[in-house]
Amino acid sequence: MTRERQGELLLLAVALIWAGTYSVDGAMVERAAPFVYLSARFAVAATLFLLIFRHHLRGVTRRAVWHGTWLGFYLYLEFFLQLQGLVYTSPAKMGFITGLFIVITPVLSVLLTGARLTRENLLGIFLAMTGFGLLAYPGDTGEINIGDLLGLGAAMASSLHILYMGVYVRQHDVNQLNTIQIAATAILFTLTAGVTQGLIRLIEPIPMLLAPEARGIPWSAQFPLSVLYTAVLATVLLFSLQARGQRYVSATRTVIIFSLSPVFAAIISYLTLGDWIGWRGYAGGLLTVAGVMVSESRLLTHAASAPEPICSMSPSEEKNA
Repeated sequence: MTRERQGELLLLAVALIWAGTYSVDGAMVERAAPFVYLSARFAVAATLFLLIFRHHLRGVTRRAVWHGTWLGFYLYLEFFLQLQGLVYTSPAKMGFITGLFIVITPVLSVLLTGARLTRENLLGIFLAMTGFGLLAYPGDTGEINIGDLLGLGAAMASSLHILYMGVYVRQHDVNQLNTIQIAATAILFTLTAGVTQGLIRLIEPIPMLLAPEARGIPWSAQFPLSVLYTAVLATVLLFSLQARGQRYVSATRTVIIFSLSPVFAAIISYLTLGDWIGWRGYAGGLLTVAGVMVSESRLLTHAASAPEPICSMSPSEEKNA
């Protein structure tokens, strides 16, 4: 099995993990102060990374710290904008808008890194986005509002995170990079939670933007269990798999694989809850799977495509990978 194929399998596992943790995150940000919950989740994850990979931090360079911090900032921005956008728009619209990273990432990849897209990539993106639209596009969208624009910003941040993750994991130790980026995200969310909790005690009436933060922490076992579950599975394991997968898979192919996440979510929902999403939803799922398969094929290009510059590794990097 080639390293590229191994990387694709790791990214498929990431898409599956994402699909299984949507409900946990969704339930918590509706019952607890969202920034408090996220600061706890990333703080626990950062602590675990530091304990498990502390030996990898020896000899860490300033460049690695800088790149890891930027990744952490993009990750923080994605969650921050999505949470704030949900104050003004519906979850259905937010889910669809943030899913536009499927289209945004390849465009940014071409603009920022000079990556080249094959015809199969372009057709795969079109099929995956059409399938995603059938799965997630809400029937009653209403007018565009500020929440929708914040969601678009979250999609952009997600694309930048995926794009630069693919670049930086080829330059630094994967465990160093993950530890730094999760620690940076934890610090940013802890600061945000502290500021917002202070503001809701000073400002009356509480602005709509800060209203979710007034929920505090629910006094039940569900909160710590959810934090531990998402910290271990949806953060430590997920980012470890993603970083290793993106060492050998281009940003374009990564987002096409990630577009399977709502398909996995629909399957999990049906198997566990009997939730039937209708023929439109399942047609969308089939189109998304078709997009992944077409992107992997050479149906339109008989000659082997040149690899994208973002995926190239020097002989020394290949030896050390």
